[in-house]
Amino acid sequence: MRTPRRDGGYSLIEVLVAMVIASTVLGLVTAAMIGMLRNGASAGSRLANLDQIRIGVDALSKNLRTAVRPEQLNSTCVSSCPAAFETATDTRVVFYANVGDKIGTKPAPTRITYTIAADPNDATGTTAAVTETRQQVASTWTSGDYTWATGATRTISRGITWPLPSSNGPLFTYYTGSNGAIVTSPAPSGSILATIASIRIALPVGDSTHPSPGVSTSVFLPNSTLGH
Repeated sequence: MRTPRRDGGYSLIEVLVAMVIASTVLGLVTAAMIGMLRNGASAGSRLANLDQIRIGVDALSKNLRTAVRPEQLNSTCVSSCPAAFETATDTRVVFYANVGDKIGTKPAPTRITYTIAADPNDATGTTAAVTETRQQVASTWTSGDYTWATGATRTISRGITWPLPSSNGPLFTYYTGSNGAIVTSPAPSGSILATIASIRIALPVGDSTHPSPGVSTSVFLPNSTLGH
């Protein structure tokens, strides 16, 4: 007896099997695409942060190079005159910059503060921002130690890894003219601050769960130890 031939088409079981296989393949492809999109977005974010950090480091470097001792511009200075730096920590630096300000016709320094801390705009707490505060000499100042007007603060860079990875080292590292690193804890005295001749800036990029190599540079300070 001959077996009857099947009509063209597929059985229900074959259709179900095909659907299961297609669904599995589609799921794998979709997962791969989502992963690629996420990685692409993350890479794009890191590149954007890297560009912003480069701009911030350029601004820091430009102003730090003008660091000047108050006694170089103010012959009536009484105290804290021999140091271009007022504060020097791993995440904060306060110094006197010679950026063209004047009192009348006389050159005057600008007191600049750079602070690196958790970015208040980042709800995850995994990135930091660099803020800059500039203070001009108070209009009421006439002689003696400088007094300062209220400063204006702005954010110059975001996207810095926070908390700082231990592998990065300090964000700011200070060196003497003989290239010796200056210890910042406890806070260095005025006489130590007066020996700062260069600063290394090292800012990592990305959140603390995915840190990436960032931007680092060394800034040499031609005026801060001039004549010492």
